[in-house]
Amino acid sequence: MEWEKFNCCQKESQFKKINNGYQCVYCGKIFLSESVEYRGKSFSFDKLKYQAKFRGDKADYLNSEDKHILAAIHPGIVDIMYMDNAHNILDKKSVKVKKSVNEVRINYNYTFLTITDRGVIDVYSMETGQSIAQYKTGRQCNCFKLNILPFGKQGNWLYIDTEKIVCFSNDFRESNTVLLFTDLFNNGAFSISRAMNFAEHNSEYDSFAFHVLYWDQIEGKDWLKGASIILDCEKGVFNVKKIFYDAGYNMTYDFKKQKYFGTYNDDMVCINESGEIKKIQKLPIIRKYSDGGGIFHLEEFIGFPEKVYYITDTKIALIYTFSIVILDTKKQKIIVSYHTNTKPILSFLIIDSETICFSAGINTYIVDLDNL
Repeated sequence: MEWEKFNCCQKESQFKKINNGYQCVYCGKIFLSESVEYRGKSFSFDKLKYQAKFRGDKADYLNSEDKHILAAIHPGIVDIMYMDNAHNILDKKSVKVKKSVNEVRINYNYTFLTITDRGVIDVYSMETGQSIAQYKTGRQCNCFKLNILPFGKQGNWLYIDTEKIVCFSNDFRESNTVLLFTDLFNNGAFSISRAMNFAEHNSEYDSFAFHVLYWDQIEGKDWLKGASIILDCEKGVFNVKKIFYDAGYNMTYDFKKQKYFGTYNDDMVCINESGEIKKIQKLPIIRKYSDGGGIFHLEEFIGFPEKVYYITDTKIALIYTFSIVILDTKKQKIIVSYHTNTKPILSFLIIDSETICFSAGINTYIVDLDNL
């Protein structure tokens, strides 16, 4: 299949390379190499300003009593950092883990777990750094096939794969099957949305939102469909609520608003409990132009947001593959935008109403939005 060439004012456009992009030799129009476009205007990305920078390609965060705990992974090491309310490091402990570890989760009883690329789970004590339990899932740790989260504040874990949801004890010796996806879908789930490595949950870690894709047969044909599941636990009893929608919607559940929000291309949408979808507003898109290092003709690439999070009632975070955009929905204004070039964003966290944390490349950053 032949790629469709990108043109400007001529049928066969010609461009010259300039410092920040390309310029049409006929009309002089400039196409930025990388830009964010919103409400008909293009903006260059902001230079990354951060409050703190750590080594780590993925991170997890937990607010435990009066301490803020951040864990960051780099090859063979998990750094556990205790921070004050201003996110200054009070104490740091480095724990040796398997080099094949690619996920970390913190729990409330001062333990954390790691997951290797082969799906082996190890639980560690934060105080001693020693491994205290191991569980072999028997499956590859694919970012869309396996997820584990703290459950409650006694140190239990909620385990999710494409077949089931199970509640495990801290040492993984005791378990309780909460839900089989075959009870909801004929063939189980096809994939689990990780929400940048994290399913949504409330502050008590006893209510969760999961977003899955599954195959549905309609008139003898297989169609990929989407579903969101709210899982609540009250006094040991689990309650499941679910909605269904077409694939292509990247959903988020906001526990404060108790509403489903999502993205579809450059639209922000909301979905009610009946699955009815309503468009809320247009969102920024990411544009990139490249000549393949001078080898090929100029090509245009367009990126849509993959996830939306409410930071405050009027401030949302939009996550793209290589970009983060913070948008003021009331003023219809971009507060800040960051682009990580070829380094995908592997984790994203909202620490408070003015602070975000994300990992890209080999580093994890804490950004104070109030001091930009």
